[in-house]
Amino acid sequence: SVMLASPGKDERGLTVAVYSVYPIAGGPPTTSFRRPEQALGIVWAPDGQAFTYRNRTDPAWNVYRQAFEGGPPVAVTHFAQGRVISHNWSPDGRKLFARVEEGEASSLWIVEADGSHPVQVARFEKERIFSQGWMPDSRRLVMTVGTSTSDAVLIREFR
Repeated sequence: SVMLASPGKDERGLTVAVYSVYPIAGGPPTTSFRRPEQALGIVWAPDGQAFTYRNRTDPAWNVYRQAFEGGPPVAVTHFAQGRVISHNWSPDGRKLFARVEEGEASSLWIVEADGSHPVQVARFEKERIFSQGWMPDSRRLVMTVGTSTSDAVLIREFR
């Protein structure tokens, strides 16, 4: 299946993303849905029957799973500290990584597909994890870590 986002309208007439799932062989979409207002970072669930997202109404922005056929969303991760900044499924669909930031610290966690057995695999006190990804074998992760700086410039009497 292929998931495509296109503009649509919500009940207030505002433009929102409408996601449609199309069969690879072509034809009409098998399902369509609007991104939940609280959703950040929509990702396919490994079974292809749902999507997962970071729930910004949850204080830690935990990952939730929403089945295409409806029903309430189900929490996958259960972090109580920090905030989930990104997540993604392993290629074999058995594990999920979650990048969590808490203050200046940045950490990477791996949980089972059902959210159980969270294991912190990396933690950096001053650096940030900029990107991360699974290796094809689903057993290893690669990440880039570092610091970033920015400068501010004040321009006066610009004409």
